[in-house]
Amino acid sequence: MMDIAVFADIHGNHSALQACIDYTMERGITNFILLGDYVSDCPYPQKTMELIYVLKQYFNTCIIRGNREEYLLNYKKRGGEGWKAGSSSGSLLYTYNNLTEKDFDFFASLQNQGIYEMPGMPKFQYCHGSPENTSEVLIREKRNTKRILAHMNTSLLLHGHVHIQDAYVYRGKKNGRTRIYRYSVVPWRKDAVLHSSRKREDMGRRAYSA
Repeated sequence: MMDIAVFADIHGNHSALQACIDYTMERGITNFILLGDYVSDCPYPQKTMELIYVLKQYFNTCIIRGNREEYLLNYKKRGGEGWKAGSSSGSLLYTYNNLTEKDFDFFASLQNQGIYEMPGMPKFQYCHGSPENTSEVLIREKRNTKRILAHMNTSLLLHGHVHIQDAYVYRGKKNGRTRIYRYSVVPWRKDAVLHSSRKREDMGRRAYSA
């Protein structure tokens, strides 16, 4: 039996992230998947980054890039021009000014999606928006969602971005089903823990509200 904690859309809420980490530590969970959008919207982004670096250093952690990380990287490439304090981009500018070169190098090193493979359990895919675009919105029954799922080589997709925890099963592939799960970590939303048994080829989930 192996549990995997899945965190997405932290958006700088280090207090909620710490609560979720505490929950997993109490249950002996040492496997993590982080689905992007780690900073912006909340203050003290450096506190969130410190927690992410701890997970990366001491645990089995898979980390990918979200659209917010791409926004910040692209802004840096443009020379830091365009965002203004007191405007709709003010939160992004605040976050940008409070990140370090280490943080930007870390964001640049991340992939946009990944495949999780572990002996004895079915492999699955994970991303932020979609495997093709970190900003793409995947919602049940939408045409683009079905297209993405139909072209997957795995039976499970984990993603964030939409800030709604949900599960959607799309029937139409040769293997009979493709599942899509969404997770977020903010105080009024949820994180998730995937449960996998090496003796079975299915995966379940349990949600915890921070």
